[in-house]
Amino acid sequence: MYDYLKVLLVHPNQELIGEVKTFLGHTVLHYASDGADGLFAGRMEEYDLIVTALELPLITGLEMIRALRNMSQNSKTSVIFIGNGSESEACQRLISRLGGGYFLRHELVDNRFSFEWQNAKASLEII
Repeated sequence: MYDYLKVLLVHPNQELIGEVKTFLGHTVLHYASDGADGLFAGRMEEYDLIVTALELPLITGLEMIRALRNMSQNSKTSVIFIGNGSESEACQRLISRLGGGYFLRHELVDNRFSFEWQNAKASLEII
């Protein structure tokens, strides 16, 4: 068991930092606001978990994870993909093919994001 989790959060909305830290507990969190910065961070350092939006500036979350799976020390790192639920079935199949991932829908409720964190946590067997 970890003393802390080393997490890479790649999402254009910085407000998620607090929610991810609350959900995961003891974390060392690295934040990137776009796919290119996330890809760079994932190639430079090993993480216990990557949380990424599907829609990102510069490159998508799927492209970023595919690149990390092919050439980095994060090739087997668990991933939580954050989407809005309108993703196509082809997108869902691609997520399952990348392996080690969980798809998390979010919605804006009273100006705050609502997530299925507990399902993701149980599915990935983290913490």
